[in-house]
Amino acid sequence: MKFSLKEVFLIFMLLMISSSAWATDWQTWQPTGEKFHADLPAGFTVTNNDFAGDGTNSSYTASAVVGDGYYVASYTILPQPVENGDNEMINQMFKSSSDNLLQGFPNAHLNSSKRITMNGHPVAEMIVDNISLGNGATSILHNIAVVTRDRLFQISYIGPAGTDASADAQRFLKSLTVQ
Repeated sequence: MKFSLKEVFLIFMLLMISSSAWATDWQTWQPTGEKFHADLPAGFTVTNNDFAGDGTNSSYTASAVVGDGYYVASYTILPQPVENGDNEMINQMFKSSSDNLLQGFPNAHLNSSKRITMNGHPVAEMIVDNISLGNGATSILHNIAVVTRDRLFQISYIGPAGTDASADAQRFLKSLTVQ
């Protein structure tokens, strides 16, 4: 069977498209000594913010951008331990986080919010829509926060409306594991 140059080019292009960057490579982020992990798109960057200057209130963030999607995983070392039964403090932390997020995006709308547990730790999951990132389009934010005795773990996906249901976003959101 002999192919024309045009047919060879067409076959080559189809092979390139089908094997292109549409499939995301993933890496697990599990900082040394921490009892959590999350899967992020490969090539993520890690940053550290030491709020108090002495390591007692530090935040570590891993983030990646793939297409229009932003993937962010973080953990914060809390300045004071939170007792597992201290629901008032935990509720205050979750409410403060939600309020700060909504204040940062004036037209944002809290679409849904629920409380669950993960391995006995309190979890707040929220979806915020109508977030304007300044480019005229609106996005959705899907955030999951877990509180342990001395850590706040969070993962957030931000992307165009509806993309939080994509396979990549769901893989990321479901990857958070806290022991």
